[in-house]
Amino acid sequence: MKIVTASQMRELERIAFDEYGFSSLVMMENAAQGFCDKLEQETGKVCGKKINIFCGRGNNGGDGFAIARLLSV
Repeated sequence: MKIVTASQMRELERIAFDEYGFSSLVMMENAAQGFCDKLEQETGKVCGKKINIFCGRGNNGGDGFAIARLLSV
């Protein structure tokens, strides 16, 4: 697993937006779906289980809300 700095992540996002035409909404939805898939891979089905998701004010707050929406169905 590779870890990047905040400035490296901003550059990667800029490339995804500018050079590949991804929208921030598509990237947020993909991140949320990837998290949900990995969560169920690690823990089993989460349907009917209580899960707490804490969202901050930063850019990742939207990812948390997307995760909550996907897990609520």
